[in-house]
Amino acid sequence: MNIRKIWCCLNSIALIAGLIACGNDIPETSLSTQAGRQSQKSVQTLSDPQLETFSGKVVQKQDVSIYTYVRLDDGAGNQIWAAVPKTQLEIGEEIAL
Repeated sequence: MNIRKIWCCLNSIALIAGLIACGNDIPETSLSTQAGRQSQKSVQTLSDPQLETFSGKVVQKQDVSIYTYVRLDDGAGNQIWAAVPKTQLEIGEEIAL
């Protein structure tokens, strides 16, 4: 009976140690990428005085539930991602937001 308890305790300790060791597997590049993204200003609001229209060619799109995510290129090397209500768009189509 005592051997069973000892065996059970040792297995529990090994399991807990394994879970703790495996729980912190965040790659260093992922952390630096997230920090870089957080430092960039990526969202403009209606109160932002720099808010302006953007027009360009659709270079990538992704349809999801009620939105279409679209990446636009203005031809001068500037690209943005935008979310619009679900819309039928074609790659190469010129649009303005």
